[in-house]
Amino acid sequence: MFEQIVILDQTGLQDWALEELEKGSRLPLRIYETDPVNKEEVIGRIGQADCVFLSWRTKLSSEILNHCNALKYIGMCCSLYSPESANVDIEYASQNGIVVKGIRDYGDEGVVEYVLSELIRLIKGLGSHQWKKRAGGVERQVHRNHWIGNHRKHAGKSASGTGCQCLLL
Repeated sequence: MFEQIVILDQTGLQDWALEELEKGSRLPLRIYETDPVNKEEVIGRIGQADCVFLSWRTKLSSEILNHCNALKYIGMCCSLYSPESANVDIEYASQNGIVVKGIRDYGDEGVVEYVLSELIRLIKGLGSHQWKKRAGGVERQVHRNHWIGNHRKHAGKSASGTGCQCLLL
């Protein structure tokens, strides 16, 4: 049981998760929905809390952590791949008895979807960034009827290779 849990910024935690966290805090949760604008605001938000949750957007440097004497646990609402890539000074926290945990794969599906969609746009020559120049600078025309006739077959084949299940109407 923690004395005080602080949600430091907009983490994306759902209501059911906040209700569960509330059970682990003697005092009511302090929830902030905006990103702090400077170090002083971060320090003020944490105050004497012994547990804090934050997104990837807010940095907890050794300078900030040094002011947060009661802090025992940091929950990163993002993936923690390595200490070097973290927005929390993992080394300082470890040396000072502060446990830091990341949520594996937190938001990673959306990143993968975005990267794949951008790769498809690049390969197909859609948008302002092109894989290569077209001969004579002539844009390729998309034939709508051809696409409509074949999209079901190709979408099913492409998606099945990614492990997706497709329902084609």
